[in-house]
Amino acid sequence: MSLDYLKRLLDRNGIDGWSLQTLATTDRGDVLWMSSTGGQKAAELWRRLRGVAPKTGHWPVILGDAAHAQSAMRDQLSSAVPVSEVLRAATAIDGLALLRERRDERLEDLSENNEGADAEEFEPPVGNWPATVERRT
Repeated sequence: MSLDYLKRLLDRNGIDGWSLQTLATTDRGDVLWMSSTGGQKAAELWRRLRGVAPKTGHWPVILGDAAHAQSAMRDQLSSAVPVSEVLRAATAIDGLALLRERRDERLEDLSENNEGADAEEFEPPVGNWPATVERRT
């Protein structure tokens, strides 16, 4: 989706997108920048941009003034890891083993901090939920 197309799309949705510009380009696409006044007006602009995010494919983030935003993006982009590398590393994770390892670490910490206690005391009971328990959301 071109920058000009995005500007027109925002305009059609009642958002003045003509200050929209490319701040940086990444392996995931362009990072776009739009200047606005701060405070409540910036929050309102964010809400309106969030509302059209499904159409634009861009999620709005408030970064502050232009100098702060450019500095933050430079820092982020200089240390950014390509998404493909993150996903490749994620597929190598054994989730069940990771959770078991973390549980064992927590039990060890609890045992160390509760001298004389049996680690089994810290394990939640295994079994079905009692019929008298109500679900809360």
